[in-house]
Amino acid sequence: MRRNIALVLLGLLSFFSSNAQFIDDWEARPSVSIAYQVNKKLEVEATYYLYLIDNLSRFEKSLFSGELEYEFAPWAVAGLDYRYGTGSGVDYHDLRYSIEFAHPWKSGKWILVYRPTFQQKIKIGVDTDNYLRNKLELNFLLNPKVNLFIFTENYQLIDRGLSFNTQKNAIGGIYSINRRHKLELQFTLKNKRDHKNYARLETAYVFKFGQ
Repeated sequence: MRRNIALVLLGLLSFFSSNAQFIDDWEARPSVSIAYQVNKKLEVEATYYLYLIDNLSRFEKSLFSGELEYEFAPWAVAGLDYRYGTGSGVDYHDLRYSIEFAHPWKSGKWILVYRPTFQQKIKIGVDTDNYLRNKLELNFLLNPKVNLFIFTENYQLIDRGLSFNTQKNAIGGIYSINRRHKLELQFTLKNKRDHKNYARLETAYVFKFGQ
């Protein structure tokens, strides 16, 4: 199994590196979060994101997020995410409504996740942009502390029908230092409807408390 995993990861790295020559811009998105486990089913989280663009040389915006997740079944979680973005462009509000379905197998080592999301970007004085997003993710629990993942996510703009907006592919991992602290590293490739490719480096630190 380890050999197969290594082959899959090498294939993915080869895919990402082969597309690197077509990258139009490198971006970064470090973040820090505080999560509170209200009970076994409900969790709330607050996050600050910093956006860097132009090959990591220029600040684009800050984003503040408040997220709520409720597990209404062992295999399904409903999510509500509100974000406020402010910076060099027009300030905006971002609302996301999602349902995440998870299917574990192989003694829970592998987990297949599907998450549809309805997203609204609201700017004062202009029309609201609505998106339908579909994400398919594969997780592998390497050990009790390390979770590796790969996913692909498609964005469709809703405007008198559906039209392609973005395709996002990512690979990464989550390291749980202990039950309170975890770190996440992710490399993302985004292909947008302007036919440009963007590479993004994402790092995240999460502090969790509560039950």
